[in-house]
Amino acid sequence: LSESLLLAGVGGLPVRMVVGLAQLVEATATHSGLNTAAYEVPSSFHIALSQGMLARSMGVSRTILSDCVQKLASAGWLKMHYRSIEILHTDAWLKLLQSQ
Repeated sequence: LSESLLLAGVGGLPVRMVVGLAQLVEATATHSGLNTAAYEVPSSFHIALSQGMLARSMGVSRTILSDCVQKLASAGWLKMHYRSIEILHTDAWLKLLQSQ
């Protein structure tokens, strides 16, 4: 997984945070009735969670989550909005999770 992150331009991030976000992508896609095994998912989607809620669900501080999110946003993996997160390149997140 670390090699995949380096190739994706987000090396040095806490692995559990990236895996947690990837699991959130998978759970959201599955809950929406999408076939994640065949990567039949939209290229992006919104998840209505604040950074604070997301940090608590991952067991990290909001500061650590914010730093991680900023790095992922700079690398083009996601965008943060007011009380929501927009996951970009959904299929890449799913592949990252499966490579673990």
